[in-house]
Amino acid sequence: MSGSGTDSDGNITRYQEMMPMHQHMLEMQDLINTIKQEKDPKKHQALMQKYIASMQKSMQMMKGNMGNHMPNKNGMK
Repeated sequence: MSGSGTDSDGNITRYQEMMPMHQHMLEMQDLINTIKQEKDPKKHQALMQKYIASMQKSMQMMKGNMGNHMPNKNGMK
């Protein structure tokens, strides 16, 4: 594997595919910490809505990643 995020055949590595999800999870952690600290109910509610949207984005990202690596009906990727 080279430092470019591709394997010897030039394919994107699993690590490179997972980086956007990892970054998204770090952003969600920051959002959770902000929600915990927010005292204003209206701001808290707005942050919760943002969190829900972020969770939905996470589910779509995971669905996309799993689809790329799940075996097909013949057991092949």
